[in-house]
Amino acid sequence: MDNEQIERLKLAGLTLTQDAITEYLAKPDDLGEYKEGMKLPVGYKKCGRCKHVLKLYMFNKNKSTKTYSTGNCKACQRQAAAKSYKNTKKKRQYKKYYQEHKDERQEQARQYYAENKEEMDAKHQEYLATKKGKKVMHKAQKKRRITIVNHKGIPYTRALVLDRDKRGGNVPVCYLCGEPILNTDGAHCHLDHVVSLNNGGTDCFTNIAAVHSTCNLKKEKDDRNLTSKQIQEIKDLAKKYMQEHPDKF
Repeated sequence: MDNEQIERLKLAGLTLTQDAITEYLAKPDDLGEYKEGMKLPVGYKKCGRCKHVLKLYMFNKNKSTKTYSTGNCKACQRQAAAKSYKNTKKKRQYKKYYQEHKDERQEQARQYYAENKEEMDAKHQEYLATKKGKKVMHKAQKKRRITIVNHKGIPYTRALVLDRDKRGGNVPVCYLCGEPILNTDGAHCHLDHVVSLNNGGTDCFTNIAAVHSTCNLKKEKDDRNLTSKQIQEIKDLAKKYMQEHPDKF
């Protein structure tokens, strides 16, 4: 929370001494409703809707303003969004709209993630540390474990898959882009189900492959960009490897 407040001060172009920052962090987030003639303290802004004087981090970001903040605070924006949703809910056809703009929405999501990766990852880790986050993650992991058990095939290890996907060379080759994977640690190299479990794939040596983490994150969840050639290539590679190393299976 403190880091977020300091970040918003920097984005607003406010340079404070360490003592001033410490004093600012100790102040309340909400100084109450703005009164005529009131001088706004450094690091605060008046919300255009509720008229309360709030710290900058209580507003969403807006690059086009001097304070890097929206005109209305986060709470007021949520209320306005909820009211708008309630008024137009019956008129909206969300599923139809999403299907018609699916590619556009997914590209926007990928671009936003690329531009805000560190911030989003930090918020995600913060959420996972909460009681609710742990419960959600535990439920998701349990569901995935059950899915994997129900779709078991030929057992494999990470070392076996990476060795197989070297294809006679010194480093594994990404099955999606066809380029070598120079760094095989978990952050840069993933093991991916070629045909996803949700689409009928199996957790099997013939359906798992090494992939750049960046390529894996770009892959469509519904496998629509996956080619039959890519699927068959991994199957053939796996069969050949098993024939050459029967002692490992």
